[in-house]
Amino acid sequence: MPPELLDTTLLLKLAGPAAFKRGQAYARDGAVWINQQDDLGLQARASGSDEYALQLRWRQGALEGTCTCPVGERGAFCKHQVAAALLWRAASHADSKQPPRRGKAAGAKANGSGEQPTPEAIVEQWLQAQSPEQLRALVKTLASQDRDQWRELVARARFACAGADTHRKAITDLIGRKRVLDYRASREHAHRLRLLIELLNEQLQRDPAQALDLAGHALPRLFVLYEQSDDSSGALGDVLGEVAELHRQAAQQVRPGDSAFAKHWLKLVMADQWGLMGDVAGYAAALGSKGLALVEKQLAEQLDALPAAKPGSRGLDKHAFARLHLHRLLQQLAHHGGDVDAMLARRERSSLARPDDYLELHALCRAHGRERIAVQWLERGVKAFPNDVALLDALAQSRIADGFGEEALALAWRAFEAEPEQDHYVSLRDLATRLDCWPHWRERALTHVRALDGHAFFGADALLMQLHLAESDLDSVLALLPKARLPIHLWAAVAEALSPNHPEQALPVYRTLVRSAVEQANSSGYRNAVGWLRSAKAVHQRLGDLEGFSAYLGQLRASYKAKRSFIAQLDKLNFPD
Repeated sequence: MPPELLDTTLLLKLAGPAAFKRGQAYARDGAVWINQQDDLGLQARASGSDEYALQLRWRQGALEGTCTCPVGERGAFCKHQVAAALLWRAASHADSKQPPRRGKAAGAKANGSGEQPTPEAIVEQWLQAQSPEQLRALVKTLASQDRDQWRELVARARFACAGADTHRKAITDLIGRKRVLDYRASREHAHRLRLLIELLNEQLQRDPAQALDLAGHALPRLFVLYEQSDDSSGALGDVLGEVAELHRQAAQQVRPGDSAFAKHWLKLVMADQWGLMGDVAGYAAALGSKGLALVEKQLAEQLDALPAAKPGSRGLDKHAFARLHLHRLLQQLAHHGGDVDAMLARRERSSLARPDDYLELHALCRAHGRERIAVQWLERGVKAFPNDVALLDALAQSRIADGFGEEALALAWRAFEAEPEQDHYVSLRDLATRLDCWPHWRERALTHVRALDGHAFFGADALLMQLHLAESDLDSVLALLPKARLPIHLWAAVAEALSPNHPEQALPVYRTLVRSAVEQANSSGYRNAVGWLRSAKAVHQRLGDLEGFSAYLGQLRASYKAKRSFIAQLDKLNFPD
């Protein structure tokens, strides 16, 4: 998209009014200058408290930018990017042969008012007077004084030459040798690798087959580098993802469909530990039916060569990741003409050591229309792991769908017995209500919970309170409240539930929350206490008892007068005493 589309409305939306205004000043004062530009993007530098590198590029109709300044590194569209965009737009109206300018117009000359030409204008005039030989010598001299600029110059020169080997050499040099990169080094190297993206994009426009070869040459080297790097900023991963996307686009255009490409692709996806190559679906057309068949055959052979997980083992062995990776690829292939039954059989042979294995096989069978076999996997899973609530829940849902409500209810009860928690209680309630027998099952469930006095840290009280709140049974909440031992989050839930219709009973709960928060004796606790005080004040106001709230605040000030930070917060909020 042309730079002329960079209107003020778009830049204001991307950067916001404040950054846009500062960007205008940066552009006007010559603090940003463009090094390279075309209709799709630019590279620029900015001078401020430090010198920063930035890029802008149109992608699928949207303007994207990066900058190495602190604001840009947080992913925001910064003032430097605004300034570069404004200069880019201005330059699009000038002679395309003229290089990007910094500061005032390059053609400015001294006039009667005493205005002097800018340094850029002076340099432009001087450059135009130099011979090609002098300019070549100058470029080489300047680039040799900066390692990154020299690397870029060499890479561009190699890509301008014919020959795939020369291009591969340029890519190898840009990526560099295998080494450990810390956070800062990883971020800086990712910035340098933006040139790789640019060169591959240009090659994709000229020769997709060559771009496919070059992206395939870059990816394994990037995988090795990425594995050694601290990419907390995500910058290196973004570069890798873009190269993978370029590889995918080139493959979709070229559609090799031969065994050589199938083997190349399989080698890449096996080295890709992070899923950056995407799903098989993105390469199905490029692989073709023969390539897909070859990939499936080799994946199956690799999987069959791995030892199966030991039955009953809940831990991960050294082959677990490879086994999982191969299974996922075979599962993807099954959606593109792969042998579904063979894939399911291999998955079964590979491991039935965990409840998740049975759930996965159930999901796979359903995804491929094997509904009856899918239910059988749940039944086998429940038999192997009778107290696993995920398996019990899944089988209960299956029984409901098949119209076997009583069986589903029995399974829901087993899940509640195994984990007497709120979610399972609600599931049991919903199913028993549908079968018109909830009173019986409710009493059975509550009796079961009351017997669990040693359940968790707070005993049965906390669990019972959760269940009463889940049903909005405020009478039972009030009955349990005087003797209940509850965690803070439940006291908060009780206060919120009681406030609308039982404000007088909610006030002691809010006071419990305030006391607990203040006694943490830290700023976070004091902030929470003030929040609960606001809620308590609202309840007092509803009761027409702001005097009672004032009296309560007086008690707090007297009790906690030594906690000066807390008292200061009360003063700041102007709570009455």
